[in-house]
Amino acid sequence: GAGAWSDMLRVETKSTPPSKGPKNFEVIKVNDDSFTLSWEKPSMKAGETDITSYVVARNGKVIDDTFKPPPESADRPQFTFKNLKVNSEYEISIKATNLAGTGPETVITKRTSNKIGSKLKEMENELKHLDTHEEIEVHTKAYDKKDSTAFTLTHIDDRFDCDYKISRVEGPHRCHTFVPTIHQTGCSWRGNSQIDGRVIGDVKVYAKKCNVNSRRIEKLKTQIAELKRQADEINNNAFD
Repeated sequence: GAGAWSDMLRVETKSTPPSKGPKNFEVIKVNDDSFTLSWEKPSMKAGETDITSYVVARNGKVIDDTFKPPPESADRPQFTFKNLKVNSEYEISIKATNLAGTGPETVITKRTSNKIGSKLKEMENELKHLDTHEEIEVHTKAYDKKDSTAFTLTHIDDRFDCDYKISRVEGPHRCHTFVPTIHQTGCSWRGNSQIDGRVIGDVKVYAKKCNVNSRRIEKLKTQIAELKRQADEINNNAFD
């Protein structure tokens, strides 16, 4: 028959840390102050137990030494790096850990976006275009009544339109510099000069393009200031 049982002998299989680092990194989402990375867990060799967590570092500083992805994403973990600076490059290091220890790191470099900067540049270019007052010369004749200070500027240049306003007037006169006060109604102008007597000959009228989009300009200035404030806030709150 069977003999007595021998003493119990405990035998444990040898476990080793991961021999390889995470692989196949992918950027899931990039913002001005954050980005999300995903990766595949390292390939396992015989004797290596399954991955239990990860060590995540940014620019050489560990920010999570026991990151455990949820079960549904264990094969393809994701990690979001937050509080970053706008349009800045970061060195990311990730190591896999199992029951036996921590494996080698995988290092990649990623950069935050510059959506605020791009939008800011776009708005500043638009503002520059809208806020330009290029002066042009408009050929106009002036008429007045004898011994009267009233005159009418008659528009005779087809290129001229109501998007412009009179900036200054020059021309021959009998007394002193022809500096009228212009009152615009639609595309016709009347004004008062300090000339005592009739204006002789043609005058030159100079005009600048009106800011017909003045509301848009003010809105752009407000939005630009807000974008700059947001960029400063992001960078001031960012980790090194």
